[in-house]
Amino acid sequence: MIALLDKVGHGIYTPSEAALYARVQTQLLNRWMYSRGGEPVLEPEFGRDDKSVSFLDLIQALAIREIRNDYQVPLDKIREAYDRARSEWNIKYPFAMKHRTFLFGEDEPQPSAGRKRRMKRRMELVINLGDEQSAKYVQLTGKEHGNLMIAEIAQVYMLDLTFNPKTGLADEYRPLTYRNRSVLMNPKVRFGEPIIESCGVTALTLYESYKTEGSVDGAAKAYGVDREEVELAIKYNDFLQRPAA
Repeated sequence: MIALLDKVGHGIYTPSEAALYARVQTQLLNRWMYSRGGEPVLEPEFGRDDKSVSFLDLIQALAIREIRNDYQVPLDKIREAYDRARSEWNIKYPFAMKHRTFLFGEDEPQPSAGRKRRMKRRMELVINLGDEQSAKYVQLTGKEHGNLMIAEIAQVYMLDLTFNPKTGLADEYRPLTYRNRSVLMNPKVRFGEPIIESCGVTALTLYESYKTEGSVDGAAKAYGVDREEVELAIKYNDFLQRPAA
């Protein structure tokens, strides 16, 4: 078990909290991280015996969710890419690093209903062993894994992230923006709990105040914030109630 002080600055969530923020079922997140009901995909930052989820664990769970949902990449292929990135290229958090993992798609004919054939996009995961200026793309999955690639690369799941310029690791996540105000998750701020960036109050606090006060104006007055900041907290709560996986 890692001591609490050693976790400060890394973000600390329970599995159920992390599942809520990643918009997946808790059972699914536990499977990805702790092998409950299947082989795990991720190696948790704090270890499998410690059921605290870190910020980087959460970001990698978000990546897995989007790769699976938006591109229908099988979990076994995601696990293969993750394991190779760590074992062969010594990249500890491949799904939480800037300009590292990408998706490459090929059009492959597949049979469909009515004996017709349609074009189905077969996706492989690719890793960049260079940087933004000198890219070196190597295939992580499939029969041709290890091959250098020269092709159009589609980067995914990182549009709402910012990265530490020294480590290249994700250090902020903005899951929702409304009227130029954002919900922010930063592992160094309130243990990574979602806050309304413009005022620093947690999204949960403003949402609970809205329920208690019975109005947006009442909650805004109670905490000395703008209406839009309370509205953002409400929208974020609604956003979390619509699981993506």
